[in-house]
Amino acid sequence: MIIDELKAEYAYLKELSKKMENDINTAPPGKLRITRTTSSPVYYHRKTSSDASGDYIKSADRDIARQLAQKDYAKKSKLLVERRLKYLQELIGDYENHDMTSILTNCNPARQRLISPYIISNEEYAKQWLEEPFIPNSSYPEHLIFETANGELVRSKSEVIIADTLLRLGIPYKYEAPFHYSKHNTIYPDFTALNVITRKVVYIEHFGLMHSEGYRDSFFDKLRKYYRAGLVQGRDLIFTYEDDRNPFDISIYKKNFEELLLRG
Repeated sequence: MIIDELKAEYAYLKELSKKMENDINTAPPGKLRITRTTSSPVYYHRKTSSDASGDYIKSADRDIARQLAQKDYAKKSKLLVERRLKYLQELIGDYENHDMTSILTNCNPARQRLISPYIISNEEYAKQWLEEPFIPNSSYPEHLIFETANGELVRSKSEVIIADTLLRLGIPYKYEAPFHYSKHNTIYPDFTALNVITRKVVYIEHFGLMHSEGYRDSFFDKLRKYYRAGLVQGRDLIFTYEDDRNPFDISIYKKNFEELLLRG
């Protein structure tokens, strides 16, 4: 959402402003004057405003020239950054204090039912997304024997861990919902999860038998299908793994969940 982008830009400029302030405060007093000979520039340190010429800066003291140049650059840049920070602060305040979704929620329920909203809240969007009907994977229903905290049946204990982690993090998800990667072809990702902030879905696949050669063949086949659909691991996809020597450890992947599914 744009409000999150505005806040991120504000935080970025705030850090830049601090760095500029530090460059200004740590530089020597005065200004830099530069003249040029036939071969190279010559630097002078004007320590006061009344000192029109300044003291010659030797090559050994060239860092003084760099600090003075950086200070002048920082002062000019800081003026622009401060103007932008003020503008962003006003804009963020306007977004936060004049939320369009509140116009609808402030109407009485009878009136709300007559209105088609232009913008809905993230919570309402997630609710509607979860309520969208879908036909789940019908293959091998006898393997659906492990129950998650959300009450659905999944195919492995590792999938229970993934489902319960998503639930605990407040990430909406669907189990084995269809993904139509071409007109006549469908695959069923283990989890289709929703980033409520960006309103974008991320597919999570758990590969739990990587020690099996036949299983690895199916893994590469599924990988090719995702990539042909234009999906990119780390952007649209999260893959988790285990084999008979390396048990599943959700802590390895928790950061991926947070990066792709909890941030704008």
